[in-house]
Amino acid sequence: MEQLNKLAENRSRIYGFLCEFYNGVPREEFVKKLLSEDFLRELKNLATLAEGELREGAELLEQFLRLNSERNIEELTEQLAVEFTRLFRGIKPKYSPPPPYESVYRDEGRVMGASTLQVMNTYLDAGFALNEEYGGPPDYIGTELKFLALASYREAESWGKGDRREAERLLRVQQRFIEEHALAWIPRFCDVILQEAESEFYKGVAKLTRGFLRLDAEQIAETLKLVEEEG
Repeated sequence: MEQLNKLAENRSRIYGFLCEFYNGVPREEFVKKLLSEDFLRELKNLATLAEGELREGAELLEQFLRLNSERNIEELTEQLAVEFTRLFRGIKPKYSPPPPYESVYRDEGRVMGASTLQVMNTYLDAGFALNEEYGGPPDYIGTELKFLALASYREAESWGKGDRREAERLLRVQQRFIEEHALAWIPRFCDVILQEAESEFYKGVAKLTRGFLRLDAEQIAETLKLVEEEG
């Protein structure tokens, strides 16, 4: 169970990291963290070890950050904040793409549509009370990623306690949520960001997000298969 515990911890850490890109306008402290040598080294390692879109996203982010590492931190933060607002806040048509709410991408452009209620019910059924303190409405991209971060964290705790039944339950909750919600619209939103983003920074974020979601869906399926085989 130790290996499963570590895998869940790592997945939770990555989802938590992805949340930071979406749950709030970039601040200087966050940008400084991105420019730190430790973070740049992590990106380089990811670009070396990962494949496909996950690798491409890591490479884009690393290249952007290294190219801008000598810039005035206030100017860089402002640039990223302006682009964040344009890309993720749905300011107005022709200036901003549709905002990243599942209902907007799945319910004919309606905010707080039927899929929003489905997402809320999933959180409640799984034992989570997520609200706007996590970055936005229940079906906002940052909130959905936060749910996956928390669910995988609790899964890790369950493996660590030897509570196999609860760990499996949480793993299946994550699998259903990724298949029925996250992968049903976030890849499409990432397509939009790749078309609309002016900097390589948010293009890298889009590729990282989509690449990891697809990889995680595969990882969860493999983990559940292994657990079932072990009985």
